Formats: sequence, C-alpha cells, structure tokens
Amino acid sequence: MHPRDEMRKLIESVEPLFLNEANTAMEIAKAVDQMGIAIGNDEQSEIIPAIHQALLQKFPGEKNMIRGLMNDPDFIPDVMGYMRHGVAEEPVAEDNSGEVAEALQELQDIQEQLHDLSNHAQSIMKQYFPEDYQQAMAYGALDFGGSQNPYDTTFTKILDDLLSENFN
Repeated sequence: MHPRDEMRKLIESVEPLFLNEANTAMEIAKAVDQMGIAIGNDEQSEIIPAIHQALLQKFPGEKNMIRGLMNDPDFIPDVMGYMRHGVAEEPVAEDNSGEVAEALQELQDIQEQLHDLSNHAQSIMKQYFPEDYQQAMAYGALDFGGSQNPYDTTFTKILDDLLSENFN
C-alpha cells in the first residue's frame, strides 16, 4: 500500500474520534473523574498519568494518536478545565466552515507563492547556472510543492484533495 493511502486510511479510521476535540477532552475528564482523581494542589503528579491511562482505555492500540493528544498543548489543559468546571455540559459544536474555507484559501495562496518562487528560481538557475539548471529540471528539484512522479505525496496533491473533499 502506498504511504499516502496508508495515511488516508489512518486518518479515516481516527477522524470520527476527533471530529470535535472538545468532546474527547470532556470524555477523558469524565473517565479521570470516575477514577476518583480530582484537581488539587498537586495537579501534575496524578492528573497527567490518569489522563494517559484514560486515553489508553478509550483508544486501545492507538499509541500514536494517544501520543499526539498528550503532546497537544491544548488537550491536557482542556481536560483539566472540564475537571475544574464540571463535565456535565456537552460542548456546543462549532460551525467552522468559514474557517476551513479561509484556511483552504490561505493554502492556495501559498501554492501560488511556491509556483512563483519556483519560476523565479528556475530563471536564476537558467541564467547563472545552466548546467545545474538542466540537472535540477531533469529531477524536478525546482518544482516547489509538486512532482512529476504520480506516486509522490506533494503539497499540491494534498491541497487538490482537500479542495475536492471540501467543495465537491
């Protein structure tokens, strides 16, 4: 299986779990609360291992995902916030479609900048370093964000997929 297909399969398998990270944080806060661990003066010594244990129980076999959550600078504070302020209320789902559209537009702008920089680098190389230019062109070294190889995972291909997923 191609690495890009493996990544897509992994994302599809965990995507439902993280459609709303606030829900995950709240569920983990409930699990830690059920362990009998509460926020106190010495929060770090008991809370963080308890959060890790709750994640292991909720997502068995998903070590990379758990590691990602534990390293996410917002996740542990979110869990602790739910523990401090109670976990009875469900978070309100946010409509972030406008933010997604803005992010996609920003990525398209970056892609255009990469294309412009690629053209600029090509013209400099062609004028001042013609032999190296030929080699760079032969290997696609100046195709910033793209590739001639259809099996390469590139920024351009990822952006194309994102655009087709969000606007088709």
